[in-house]
Amino acid sequence: MSANRTPCMSAVPGLSSTSVSSRLSFSILALLTFVALHTLLPDLPRSAFSRAPSPSHARCSAGPRSLGSESASSAALLFAAAALPDFSEEASFSRERGEEDDVIQDDQVEEREEDLLLMQKAATAGGQSTQARPAVDLEPQRQAGEVHGPGDSPGDTSRAVRLLQLRREAAEVLQSRIKDVFETMEKLEFVEPGNIDGILFQDTFQDNPLEKGVWVPSADPKFQGRWSVETRSAAVIAGEKNLVMQDMRKFHGVARRLSPPIKDTLKEHFVFQYELLQTRPLTCGGGYLKLLDFPEEQSLKEFNHLTDYLVMFGPDICGDSNVVHFILKVYNPVTKEWTEHRLDAPPRLIPSPLSNLLTLWIKPDDTFEILIDGSVVRQGSLLKDMVPPLQPAKTLLVGHEAEADSRDEAETKKAAASGIPNPAYFKLEHAHRLRNINAVAMELWTVEGGTAFDNLIFAKSIDAARAFAKKTFEMRRVKEEELRRHLDAVHLAWREEFAEKQRALEAEFEEAEASSSPSVLDRLTVALQQMVEATGLSPFFLAALAVSVVCLLLLCCGRKRRRTPPPRTQNEEEKKKR
Repeated sequence: MSANRTPCMSAVPGLSSTSVSSRLSFSILALLTFVALHTLLPDLPRSAFSRAPSPSHARCSAGPRSLGSESASSAALLFAAAALPDFSEEASFSRERGEEDDVIQDDQVEEREEDLLLMQKAATAGGQSTQARPAVDLEPQRQAGEVHGPGDSPGDTSRAVRLLQLRREAAEVLQSRIKDVFETMEKLEFVEPGNIDGILFQDTFQDNPLEKGVWVPSADPKFQGRWSVETRSAAVIAGEKNLVMQDMRKFHGVARRLSPPIKDTLKEHFVFQYELLQTRPLTCGGGYLKLLDFPEEQSLKEFNHLTDYLVMFGPDICGDSNVVHFILKVYNPVTKEWTEHRLDAPPRLIPSPLSNLLTLWIKPDDTFEILIDGSVVRQGSLLKDMVPPLQPAKTLLVGHEAEADSRDEAETKKAAASGIPNPAYFKLEHAHRLRNINAVAMELWTVEGGTAFDNLIFAKSIDAARAFAKKTFEMRRVKEEELRRHLDAVHLAWREEFAEKQRALEAEFEEAEASSSPSVLDRLTVALQQMVEATGLSPFFLAALAVSVVCLLLLCCGRKRRRTPPPRTQNEEEKKKR
């Protein structure tokens, strides 16, 4: 049998008994590798060619959590913690490992963003009732293995836990320091502004108007948000009260009647002014007020978003949209309808952790001014700057004549002469004139809640409004600026301190990584994970492909060359003939 087998194997080029044994060994090794991978990675899909499953949202982040109300005494600390990045279990550990802690890092952040993150949440919202996330302990999750992601090593998890502990420590220290600032802050005593000549109406919210039924929340089912009159522990004026939207992600509606009503503003100045404070960082919400001619026989509980109004004024911010609305509604005696006219190119309200004073000044010469914190941000003509114009056109332009309106004023006048009569035309005598303002109301949407209103007035002169603001807004603003500077210094020192601690912790991790060189198996595992992330294929398929390629290379490189026999000499030929 051996004599017959040897010529057979020799007849195949590059194949010998040794090479066959080697290839057989490699084949067995490949099969063993497949079995080992399938045993070590039992969660692999059945099809080796299926794509690797993406990690579910549940593994990357925590699910929704219920919101609970916190007491007013703890609100300041909750907002101080909110000035930091999310230190809760909600942040995935993969993100914790892969990203730098941009809050503790000693990088430069724009002053306005710093104000929003620190001041709005900590300095100005201490006494507001809040809806905060309950603290959740991560220890049971770590023990259950929920913290580990695919491919996590114990060293990676330990690093993430250490960083998370450092951030929590940073949050607790900042909360404590902010609390000390509030406890040691010398507050101003609240003083009623008193009667000022020229003030038609004022409301400082000091006499609990909600409890007395002066301000009446809407009973419309759409408006589920609650209102409250609160004294904030973080307020710079002791005992000062505000009307506050309490709830997050809800519509809020409330109204009150004016006593006495403003009957007519013909040939008079009319000033509408109030203070607005965002006690929580605002991403989407309104802060505007509406002036109404509300029927006397109708209950204020029936007020809703469909109720007609005369004037709407105030900010409305949501995402990239940021406008200070100024809208007038004018009654057309011809059509018997109210038409809405908006200010063209309205100003913006820059989000601030400090109080803002908003003023609308309508003048008897049919012009207006909008002021924020006492400075003019927009002025113009009621007849020229409202869209559509308050004064209806006599004729309507049609066809090509209408196109001429946007190109040339002379052609527009020429076209107007040949246009069709406007059936809604009437002569507006006094654009500034407002009549029978007997109620003021708010119907607002808010995502964050915590918007506070204070010191609402109507006046018949700008001097009266400025005198009122001098006794209220200006005193508070000076104290808020002082508190802001103090908190900025506390925040800067805190950032430097914990940036140094984080650098020390990172250096410790780097030293530990440098001292322990990874094994060959660790390197292969990392390489396999990188290939899975790059291709999206399953680890089982990639491992099988790699082993197959190696075996193929060995098979190709293992072919033996046939040796050419040396030429026969003359003596050998003679011996063969014999």
